[in-house]
Amino acid sequence: MLSDIERLYSVNAMNMKRSVIRDLLKLTAKPDIISFAGGLPASETFPVDDLKPIVAEVLEKEGTRALQYGTTEGDDMLREEIIKFMAADGVTGLTKENILIVSASQQALDMVCKLFVNPNDPVIIGLPSYVGTISAMRSYSARTVGIPVLDDGMDMDKLESEIQRLIKECGPPKFIYVIPDFQNPAGITLTLEKRKRLLEIAYKYQVLIIEDSPY
Repeated sequence: MLSDIERLYSVNAMNMKRSVIRDLLKLTAKPDIISFAGGLPASETFPVDDLKPIVAEVLEKEGTRALQYGTTEGDDMLREEIIKFMAADGVTGLTKENILIVSASQQALDMVCKLFVNPNDPVIIGLPSYVGTISAMRSYSARTVGIPVLDDGMDMDKLESEIQRLIKECGPPKFIYVIPDFQNPAGITLTLEKRKRLLEIAYKYQVLIIEDSPY
């Protein structure tokens, strides 16, 4: 048995830090504490009674298929329904190849960093920003560049000036990470005017936008 297994850790593993979210969630286990820190939904709002007959129907009609392993990309029928849902919301031209089902936003954020981020690559986030995103970025040695979040959303003038500075120093940032609705933790919603400005800036400098929209 190895006595010093840590010496075998990969660089990515060494960059991983203790999860702040997990520490916050430990507070919810204490019955005398009502914690607002973890972002947990109110359990009394869970539609348990509504879901019971739906689950029973799925197991009766599609039980084998529902419980079997699926493709990495996610269930085909679900992806097709998501395409219809997006089309009804004005997002057209999607195919199943544009849709990837993940277990939660944290997995998606990790995949984004794995796909785009090399060590010391600059990425733009809001100040403040979601701690789970910061943890994912740090595990891939990204260089986070913070843009203040004002009462109406990210400071777009500061955003553009920072992109210009980065282009001169080391090249454009890999992406701009935004939470446009009820930003976590600031609670700010990005105004329509700023959303349009964000798109204009991203297009002008050819920078990706990573939209985290759980709410």
